[in-house]
Amino acid sequence: MGNPYPNDRQATILMILVSGEKYGREINDAFAHETGKPMPLGSLYVTLDRMEQNGWLKTKQRKSKHPKGGNHRTYFCISGEGQKTLRAYQMNNDLK
Repeated sequence: MGNPYPNDRQATILMILVSGEKYGREINDAFAHETGKPMPLGSLYVTLDRMEQNGWLKTKQRKSKHPKGGNHRTYFCISGEGQKTLRAYQMNNDLK
């Protein structure tokens, strides 16, 4: 396990995933919408990998939902540990 406390970028991603699982591009689009700042996809996947190593995320491989098919996608969802971490972050920062 790594850092037990998320940085602002990680906390924003956890907040995005509270509403349900998403794949990388969906997370990236939601992050840009929430923060007003785009994040390079490479940075996003490094961050997601670290968050998974911390036990805050779980991943699932799924087929593309696109009507024409496509590559498998990795979907990310918040874990129980991620929910606890997010609550602690929100309490410490007086957020809800």
